[in-house]
Amino acid sequence: MTLWVCLLVAAVAYAPVLPTFFLADDFGFVDRLVGLPWRDLGSELHRFGGAAFWRPLTILSFYLDGRLWGLNPVGYHLTSVGLHGLAGYALARWLQQALSLSRWGRSPWRVGGWCGRAMAKR
Repeated sequence: MTLWVCLLVAAVAYAPVLPTFFLADDFGFVDRLVGLPWRDLGSELHRFGGAAFWRPLTILSFYLDGRLWGLNPVGYHLTSVGLHGLAGYALARWLQQALSLSRWGRSPWRVGGWCGRAMAKR
């Protein structure tokens, strides 16, 4: 149940982003990766792109989103919301273990509250 709370918190927090378009360097990634054949993905993951740093997970995410959603930015944003929700869930589980939050019981609302506070401070 905590997973659903974290996904709900992420969806509410990032709902204003869903109808927006791509931003900044996203255009370059999306344009380059949407039509990229699968066999060329490996070489693309080893490139630095236009930036001075390496982002293989970003490239992989954009590539998979391009396969799923094409050029529809809402799909990319939905993927981002889902990943933020999963990260919040992972944080909630870690907090439950590392900070002994089990004394509060296993209430998903309490752990979900920590998840929401952590994401809001971002």
